Amino acid sequence: MSSERRVTRQRRTERPAVVNDAVTRGQMARHLLDAIPILATDFSEVTGIPLATLKAYLRGTVDIANMKRSNAHKFISGLGLSDAELQELFGIPEELRGEWRSDRPPPLGSGPAILSLDEVEQLVLPAPIFGEMSLPAGISVVYRPGGTGMYYLMRLSSGQLLAVRDPVVSPGVEVLGSLLSAHFELPPPRSAELAIRPRY
Repeated sequence: MSSERRVTRQRRTERPAVVNDAVTRGQMARHLLDAIPILATDFSEVTGIPLATLKAYLRGTVDIANMKRSNAHKFISGLGLSDAELQELFGIPEELRGEWRSDRPPPLGSGPAILSLDEVEQLVLPAPIFGEMSLPAGISVVYRPGGTGMYYLMRLSSGQLLAVRDPVVSPGVEVLGSLLSAHFELPPPRSAELAIRPRY
């Protein structure tokens, strides 16, 4: 009985000579994903960019240069290079570079070096958060008003809080900001119950 080892051929996308439109930007993205290497499905899962949207970018049917700010942050962060390097590699026009960037701290990103306390807000959840992330009532969350990140904290007109990946701006919906952290309080130790009691 012989064991055959199956070898799969790694497909490599050529790096485009010039990057200046949706198709060549898609080709550059495929080239970078092949170089990592990571499959589009895995990159979608890691970054939170919907697979259909990512495939449209990779095919060049939607221009990477016109990504929504939240997707640009996720895409850039997922590739692991600096904002400036990726802006050059993808030929992002100067007028779009203010939006086509990440909020990572320098030197990789264009975000603030250190968040100060006056740049963030803290909220004790009066009720559970629902949406793409669930958090129980009573915990404390920290969010950055106007910031971008993986999840956004939103308040509906009913007062219900949601955590979503892509915020929807519509009447009666307030986008509070990007969710930075959640703080759970541990219950007090039950030392009295856990102490070893002597037997008499």
